[in-house]
Amino acid sequence: MSGVFLGLILGVVALVTEHTSPFWITFDVILSVMTFGFAAANIVGLAVVKHRRSPRADHSS
Repeated sequence: MSGVFLGLILGVVALVTEHTSPFWITFDVILSVMTFGFAAANIVGLAVVKHRRSPRADHSS
């Protein structure tokens, strides 16, 4: 869960930071995509783990 929050916090910080240099603008875009992707990957991972732990009906009989 901490990965989700870390990704979201870093992504928001990258979005609200203002730069005028093209290098820093490009860097902020790349950082935003990476951090939001990191957060999304953690959310998907949590959903997969939750799905695998959920009780299933036993169809072996």
